[in-house]
Amino acid sequence: MAKSHGSLTGIEAKIEYHPIFEELGALYESWKRSAVNWMQTEKLSESEVEKRLMKRFNIQWAWADSIASEATQCLSQLKTAKNNNITKLELQIQAKTTAAKKLITKVEKTLKLATKKGFPHLQARNNFFHQLLGLKSKIQKIASLKRKLKQLKNTERLHICFGTQKLFNAQHNLAENGYKIQEEWGLDWRKKRSGRFFCVGKSQPGGGTMLKVFPLKEDGLYQLQVHLPRPLQDK
Repeated sequence: MAKSHGSLTGIEAKIEYHPIFEELGALYESWKRSAVNWMQTEKLSESEVEKRLMKRFNIQWAWADSIASEATQCLSQLKTAKNNNITKLELQIQAKTTAAKKLITKVEKTLKLATKKGFPHLQARNNFFHQLLGLKSKIQKIASLKRKLKQLKNTERLHICFGTQKLFNAQHNLAENGYKIQEEWGLDWRKKRSGRFFCVGKSQPGGGTMLKVFPLKEDGLYQLQVHLPRPLQDK
């Protein structure tokens, strides 16, 4: 007999502020960064990361499972982005090489005519020198793209800036980015890196569901129950 798993209902709502959510968001994102780092530096599998998270940070299995799953997805996205960047660089090199070859053919033709008859006028000579400068620029650009491609292919560790690279770079030009002092930027940086948490419950015994929603009978509203990680339960 087939089992019935019920139905899913999406609920979008604003939740009243509670300081525990800030702490939970900060801890969750910190744990996820650790998980991503372990997967890259120590080549741990998702299940190994899950176990280490439970042991290292004393958190329940459902939280560890969600964090390990997100870390795996994060690395998968980074690998996809790396491959896309490699393809993009290869296409750029190909296009610029084709353009450079065409310009070389044009320059050679102009040079042969100039060797026999000279340049017909000053403008023609100036155009020829501009072509040479353009060719030099293209060759330098191709060399730069090839260096980037080689570096990208040889880089084993995938880099990600949690909190966005734009905000990270803002610390070097505080005034231009609307900050008076470093501490103001630091506050936004911590918020950006710690503004969320995610958890999906499992049906296995002992797994539990960290987030539960209960419909209230009286007024049709919903009640959210959050089962906190152990490090926050004393608060």
